[in-house]
Order: sequence, then C-alpha cells, then structure tokens
Amino acid sequence: QVDNEACFFFRTAAYDQDYHPDAIARFGDYLAARYGTQLPAAYGGVPASAVDPPRSMNARGAEELVPHLDWLAFKEQLLVDVLARMARVLREAGQVRLPLLHNLPATEEGEPFSVSRAEGQLDLVGLDLHPPRRDYGATRRAAQLLAGSSRLPWLAELGWGGWPWWLPQTPADQLNTALAALMHGVKGFNLYMGVERDRWYGAPISAQGRPQRDQYELTRQLVAAVRQTQLGRLQRPVEVALMQPRDYRRLARCCSLLDPLPPMGLSLLGLGAVECASEETFGLEGPVQIEQAQIAGAIEQQLTQLRVPYHLVDSDAAVDRLQRYRLLLVPTFDFIDRELLG
Repeated sequence: QVDNEACFFFRTAAYDQDYHPDAIARFGDYLAARYGTQLPAAYGGVPASAVDPPRSMNARGAEELVPHLDWLAFKEQLLVDVLARMARVLREAGQVRLPLLHNLPATEEGEPFSVSRAEGQLDLVGLDLHPPRRDYGATRRAAQLLAGSSRLPWLAELGWGGWPWWLPQTPADQLNTALAALMHGVKGFNLYMGVERDRWYGAPISAQGRPQRDQYELTRQLVAAVRQTQLGRLQRPVEVALMQPRDYRRLARCCSLLDPLPPMGLSLLGLGAVECASEETFGLEGPVQIEQAQIAGAIEQQLTQLRVPYHLVDSDAAVDRLQRYRLLLVPTFDFIDRELLG
C-alpha cells in the first residue's frame, strides 16, 4: 500500500487546497501540457506560467468556467502524481515484488480522483466502505463503481466493528453491507478491523488473540462462503454501463454553497450535489450541476426497476474497458468536455 486515503487530508472542497507556490507552479505546467502555448480566452491572455488558480467561484458565463474545472482536474492529477512518485521509489528500490495498492475513503462525493486514473499508475485501487445498513444505496453504488472501474473490484476497508465516534453499527449492519457489496460485483475485501485495538469495538478477535463470540462466528461463516462459492471466479453478465462525467461532479463542487466544508464529510450527512450546489446556470439551459445528478439518479432507478444489471463507470475509464458494454449511457446537457466526445 503506497499510501492511505490520499485526499488532501479529506479537504477536497474546490477552493480549499492546495495553493502552495509549488502547486501553483505545477498548475501552470499542467495547463501548458494540456493547451500548449495558447490557453483558452478565459485565462485572459496570460502565459500558463503566470496563471493564478481560482480561489472562489466567480464565473459568470460558461466560458469562464474553464479555469475552475481545470483547477479541479489538476488537483486530481496532482494526487495521482504523488502516488506515482511513491510507487516509483518502491519499484526502483528493487525490493517490492507485490502489487502496489491504494485506497480511497468511504464517500460518494468529493472523491479526490478516479479509480481508473489511479490504476494507470498503480496495480490496484480499492474503496473503503463503512456505511450503516440503512445506506444500502451507497453500498450498491460503491460496488457498481468498482466493478466498472477497477482491475479487481475490492474493498480495502470493509468496516468490521467500529470506533466510538462513528455511526453505530451492529453485526447485522456489517453483514448486510458486506453481502450487498458482494452481490453487486465486489470480488474481494479486507476486514477492517479483524483484531480489536484501543478505542475499537466489535472485532471478531480480541487484542489477546481470542475469538469474540458471535462476531467471530459471523466472520467465519462469511469467509467460508466466499471460499466455497469461489467468489473470484463467478461472473455476472453486465452489458449496460452508466457513465459519471467528471466535469459535472467538478462543477457541482465549484458551485457548492458550503465551500470550503469538505464534500466527503457532507456526503456522510446525505448532502451531495443536489442539496449543496447553487442554481446558477452560467448561461446554459439550466443548473446542469444539479440536473445531471438528478437525471443520473433517475436512470439508476429505472434500470433497477427493470432489473437490468449495470455498472457505474468513470469518464476517465479507458476505451478498451468501455468496449465490453453493449450500451453506454452518458447523461449530459449542453456542457461536455471535448476530449470525452473524442
């Protein structure tokens, strides 16, 4: 594991981090690599090396959104570059012969980068999952996103027990979450935390190495079932994928009325783009940062009611990964990245 939950220490709001001079300089390099010597008009004719990143949402028209969306795309790439650098050190040392991994924190909103993009630098990227049983939708979407994005859809942290300041979870809650994730495409998991430690409850094994009654038996049954069914070899035919265009998620973050409160934390309260984003249209036909999330949710609901299995895929996904689907749904409006269209 090259790092744990690299995400600006969970501060993923649009205008929170990182404004260090080194990061601003790298932003200029990012723009030069993307656009060459001719930046879009929204940058005011200055060279890439002189661009100062946006520090609040001040766009009035659609064209003025470009620096804001570039800034968030750059911050995603900045973290991926950090992980790539740490992975390179391990590989060049010549001592690592195991897959290099990373894990993204348990959240539906404000994720720091995509699984697809990070797996361009690492071997595997998984998600952490700690939701209570009542949040079945979040569990399902996490599993569907992993199944559509990762080489091996696995949960780096499957909450097994908990800490006192988190949402209370019973063993039944945890089992329900685990089964829901496996049902929707997860092929592997790491039980977090399998062995009890200070300020932790519900682990199947005590700090002294002894089985902890019911939770231990529940764990034994789950692991035995995974082995007996050979879960990793089971295949579920899925021919439909629903794409999540990242520019809409970035725009929603730029339009958050609660910035700089972290989207990750807000999502734990059930607050996402629909609840937090402003209704500014920027001259488009509507507040697409809200409407896109609404349309995507409606499509998910219809596919579920029709009992059509589907995956969620990121717009960062490689073309060869998308080619395995017969139908790819990409909900967009009069706002889309030209590279995605290409």
